[in-house]
This record gives sequence, structure tokens and C-alpha cells, in this order.
Amino acid sequence: MILITHAVVGAVLSGAINNPAGSFLAGVVSHYVLDAIPHYDYVDQRFVDDRFSKRSKLIFKFIILDGIFGVLLPVYFFQWNGLYGFLNIFLAIAGAMLPDALQGVQLYFPNKLTLFLNKIHKQVHYLFSERLLLQEFPFFGLSLQVLVIMLAMLVIPAYVGIK
Repeated sequence: MILITHAVVGAVLSGAINNPAGSFLAGVVSHYVLDAIPHYDYVDQRFVDDRFSKRSKLIFKFIILDGIFGVLLPVYFFQWNGLYGFLNIFLAIAGAMLPDALQGVQLYFPNKLTLFLNKIHKQVHYLFSERLLLQEFPFFGLSLQVLVIMLAMLVIPAYVGIK
């Protein structure tokens, strides 16, 4: 999933939980649940194999923009009151993005902890999507992510406030 999808779902969950630590944990768990759903992702094996190529540098820029918008859009559009509310939504978003951030750490600064966490992430991530080859069908995979966002916002409508 792209980071915006993870962030929005994390933000929706934060409204239901209303506890910064719980929201962070829910964000992390939601990441793995979402990654088990077949989807398109702009990071592929070619990026991993040659992370310093021109193509990979362009993808890295998309990752940065996706992360920035993944934080800013939910923080802007979802209601939060005061510092506690901000921490609640921000930590949910951070938790929802953390597994992908740790993949980046493993790619550029490998260590035993991130190697272990990324092994788990990869197993969940490719549970179904490797078999369905959604990388070859970005429109379908991205449309599925839009559907996931809409469902998340509809399933918990009482907890979502749009400015």
C-alpha cells in the first residue's frame, strides 16, 4: 500500500481509540492487515536491487512526497482537539507508516532488528499480492487502495470528522 492509504486508515482508527499509545499500536497493526490485501506499490524488487539508479531515485522522491502528504492530509482533514488530539492522530499515522520506514532503514542501514522485522513484513506483504501480480496492474491496485480508504471512512463514520 502507498503511505497515504496507511496514514488515512491509521487516522480513522485514532478516532475510534482516542488514546495516543493505543492509536500508535493500532496504526502498526493496521499496516500489516492492509499489506495482506493485494495491492499495487511503487516500490518493487528493481528498486531494492538498484536503489541508486535514476529510476530508484525518482521512486524515492515519490516515497518522500507520499509520506509528507500521508501525514499532512489526515492531520488537516480529520478533527482533533488540542495537543492530546494531535498526538493521538499523529502517533496513529506514525505507527501506520512505521513498518515501511523500517524497510527503508533496512535497505540503507541494515541491522539485525530491521532485518527480522522486514522478514515478517515481507511475509505479510506478499501473502497474496505476489500471486496476483498487481504490480503489473497499477490502476486496479491503486483503485483497491481508494476503496480501502473509503471503506475505512464509512465503517467508522461516527469517529471521522471532516473540517
